[in-house]
Amino acid sequence: MTLTNGIEIPEAMALPLGNAEISCTGGFFKSDLVQMPVEAIWSTIFTKQDEQRKKIRRLEKEGFSSSIASSEAELLSFCKLHDETVKRAGGTGHNLDLLTDIWTSMHPKNFNLALVKNGDEIVAGVGFFTYPEQRQVHTMYGAYSRAVPNKYGVYLLANWKTLTWAQENQYKEVNFGSTPDDISHPSHKFKAQFGGRFVKKYQVKITTLGLLSYPIVRRLTRAST
Repeated sequence: MTLTNGIEIPEAMALPLGNAEISCTGGFFKSDLVQMPVEAIWSTIFTKQDEQRKKIRRLEKEGFSSSIASSEAELLSFCKLHDETVKRAGGTGHNLDLLTDIWTSMHPKNFNLALVKNGDEIVAGVGFFTYPEQRQVHTMYGAYSRAVPNKYGVYLLANWKTLTWAQENQYKEVNFGSTPDDISHPSHKFKAQFGGRFVKKYQVKITTLGLLSYPIVRRLTRAST
């Protein structure tokens, strides 16, 4: 048995008809803005060593700005940057029609973009879904430009804008999306810096016992004839 988030999770357990193997498939970081508002994240979670405050202040001092997208032109620019970001990571890019359909049917009530700009150029962004009834935000799409020397700083600012927007609009939780369980993975380390709680996801694989499966199949076959 292993203890995860206060819950005992068995690696394998016996079932009447076989065995079940349970494995962790990653998880997600969830920030509770009621218990840990952005002011607390800024003052107590961000650290001098990791320089989050310094990076954000420097970007703002150098003229970078953060905002919420309001036009389809901004969406298209974000889509192009997101496509480049995904392909750099070895992915196949995205379906532009899907993102434009999401924007057309869900913006602004259920979908928004937090953008970072250098002048008029979008250099980073986060696409996120919003659930007003549950007061939840779920980040889904991320993008940043490698043309900007402080590339992780601009993506940090885009995520910070998402958090501050969520709090300003009375949202209680921000889910940072699927995240590897490996604490050394860059995605895990990046999302952990916002102070959220990591919630693990599990996959259950059930293996039936061959000796018991034949009578079951036989009974089902007889019942159908």
